[in-house]
Amino acid sequence: MGVLARVAVAATLLTPVLANAQSIEVEVRNSASADDDYFCWTPVEARVRALNSMQPMQVTIAADAQAGGGGLVFQGLGATRPTAATFQPVQTLSLTLPQDSSWVPFWVAGSAASVGAKDVSIVVTDEANAAPPASLPVMVRVRKDARTLTQPEIDTFLSALRTLHDVDGGVVASRFVKYASAHAQAFNIGIHHATDPGFWPLFLAWHRAFLLSLERELQAIDKRVALPYWRFDQPDPGGIGGAPRIFNRNFMGSISGGALQAGGFRVTFAPTNPLFGWNVPGLGALVRTADATGGTMPANRLQTILDLVENTTGPDQGAYKLLNGRVELRYHNGAHGAVGGWLGQGYSPADPLFFLLHANTDRAWAVWQHANPDRFVSTLPKSYHAQGAYPGPAQPGRFRMGSYLDDVMWPWSGLQGDQGTPDRLDDWPSLPEPFPATLVDGVTPSPKSTVDYLDVLGAGTALDACYDDLAYPH
Repeated sequence: MGVLARVAVAATLLTPVLANAQSIEVEVRNSASADDDYFCWTPVEARVRALNSMQPMQVTIAADAQAGGGGLVFQGLGATRPTAATFQPVQTLSLTLPQDSSWVPFWVAGSAASVGAKDVSIVVTDEANAAPPASLPVMVRVRKDARTLTQPEIDTFLSALRTLHDVDGGVVASRFVKYASAHAQAFNIGIHHATDPGFWPLFLAWHRAFLLSLERELQAIDKRVALPYWRFDQPDPGGIGGAPRIFNRNFMGSISGGALQAGGFRVTFAPTNPLFGWNVPGLGALVRTADATGGTMPANRLQTILDLVENTTGPDQGAYKLLNGRVELRYHNGAHGAVGGWLGQGYSPADPLFFLLHANTDRAWAVWQHANPDRFVSTLPKSYHAQGAYPGPAQPGRFRMGSYLDDVMWPWSGLQGDQGTPDRLDDWPSLPEPFPATLVDGVTPSPKSTVDYLDVLGAGTALDACYDDLAYPH
């Protein structure tokens, strides 16, 4: 019996081809498309079936990875979606496939990250037959420490970024420039200043959705892309020839040899780097004031912040309300300031380094959540303090519309300009280029949708974004 994923391949006996040969099909996300065979640590549904079988078929499901490639684990399909409490993965899974060709579902999740490609396969073997197994290549796609990326992974990321930048000829309404425009216009009306009186809640939640929007656009260009993160609390170690790994002309660029100009030094890139000649309308060539090769703060800064949040006395002990402000002020701000130039301005997303910086900032929130698993429960005030929906103008001291747990956040809400009411807190800026209405299928960008990013509660709302050092808790 010969088998191949999705394609029923006739098995041969000596030289004749059997017209009704048995075969096996396996799919991820209940789809025959190869475009959705990418996932990270969160379990995703898969299915397998036998074709042309004269009797039930007992099969074993396992992983087969290229050297150094990704890893997979499996679980049979229970009555409900796996949660952190119920996920009990195994290396191999035995299933019985009916002879009527009906699908048998199971769960698959990543256990080790792929290296820039579909380098691990779901393998299904007929236990009663020694024929070649069915094999479906997949990629365990996770966000990695930028210092650990291979050059092919770097090139894949940068090429997609350049394509997004150039897709509309670099005009102001382009799909990349809208990120700088949105951030600049909303900077002082809700997405920052988390330590201001009232503790505005959006900083971490809004930026998590912001990163995902950019990442989804990059993945539409190249499915292999995941945003790397810059550990700005650690040194950028020497690479080949002792050169920094990130602040390098072959990766995120360097001010070394860059001309002095308004706001700092021009960032230089190797001619072969897709970011070579990076330019944004109205700003010109990319400018920074420093290469932060030595790190921008003590290595224990994040742990110090987490300890302060947990050891505070009073009702806000261990609460997002405190974490949100402290991560912004004492962790994130120092990295922006250390690099300077465009990163020191409201339009900082015009510098691609912004997204690596904020991926690490988002990772800080994720580290806190993993240390406190109940912080994945969005309806707990300690997980997000602006509960419910926008209360309207009758509520004094309220946050802006789009800040509450159940609100759709701007700019994904589509709100543009004055909403025509006397309430000034339901207004948001207008943008020439719209943002997508969802982050993944069926997930609208609300603060609630950003909290349980791994879907550890089993609601089916995973954001398909994972960090290499933060596994699915179980």
